[in-house]
Amino acid sequence: MIRRFDAKRGQSLKKLYFHVGSGRCGSTLIQALFNDKMFHGIFADHSRSYDPQIYISTGTIAHEDSFVEDSWRPIREKFIAPMANAASEGFFITQENLLGMRSDKDKKNICEVSCEKVAYLSEGHEPHIIIVIRRQDTYIESLYNQRLKRWEKRDFETFVAEFPRDNWHWLENIDIYSNHFGRENVTVVPFEGKVYGDSGLTGFLDGVLKAMGVTTRFAFNDLPVMNASLAPRVLEIQRIANNQLNQNEAHALADWFGENIAKKPDDPHKLMTDDIRRELIEFYRESNLALCDKYFADFPNAKAYYTGEDI
Repeated sequence: MIRRFDAKRGQSLKKLYFHVGSGRCGSTLIQALFNDKMFHGIFADHSRSYDPQIYISTGTIAHEDSFVEDSWRPIREKFIAPMANAASEGFFITQENLLGMRSDKDKKNICEVSCEKVAYLSEGHEPHIIIVIRRQDTYIESLYNQRLKRWEKRDFETFVAEFPRDNWHWLENIDIYSNHFGRENVTVVPFEGKVYGDSGLTGFLDGVLKAMGVTTRFAFNDLPVMNASLAPRVLEIQRIANNQLNQNEAHALADWFGENIAKKPDDPHKLMTDDIRRELIEFYRESNLALCDKYFADFPNAKAYYTGEDI
């Protein structure tokens, strides 16, 4: 890879590794684990750093529909600008709201705007975009489960019918980032462990670390459950509660379910019929095929999964 050079300073530009999502693809786990003291040491060994305060400071404005420089300038000045003189050569930044793909009915994607935000923050540095994705049908299932924790009142069939499918062609939106920052500066990481055979990696966390230039490989066994989904048997109970209780009461119930009757990692969601699943996979099959050809060369098992050939 060609490294950009700062002629004034006589040195290579610092790398900014922007993990921009997607949500429901392990973002909370990434944020928690990478802030662990063990990873601070590993990052230091690879001349990398991670400041979780950037995530907190960008949480609200990252999701806004337009780029407002006055909102982003304080963040760039406080967190990003000092990186040019820091000891580390690369810095990890995570903010899933920067992806710009929208899941709400009648909402349009804002990936171009998100690129503006990242480019502004990266001025004087070299950005590298990291995007973790999952197959659209399982994304929709997981999203609905989480939405129920946030006062979603629709049943699952209505939710699927009103989901803005056209927004979730991964290829179209990832290409926006590639066109803006260069293909060599965009890494796409599959979320699903089943596609990692013969890849030399153990899973999406290992994939994110590799994209950051961390050469140490990890198995990541017995990981904690972060932002737990609700167990399938309580989903309809929560939906009914959302329609009967006020928002604070419904959130309190969802929090209790999350702590006491959470979905186990290997539990199926049990929401989507086989017919709906096949129809969704077929809807995205052509673009997912092109996605695998372009971005998943290192994951030989991904094509069969993302195009539904293994179903």
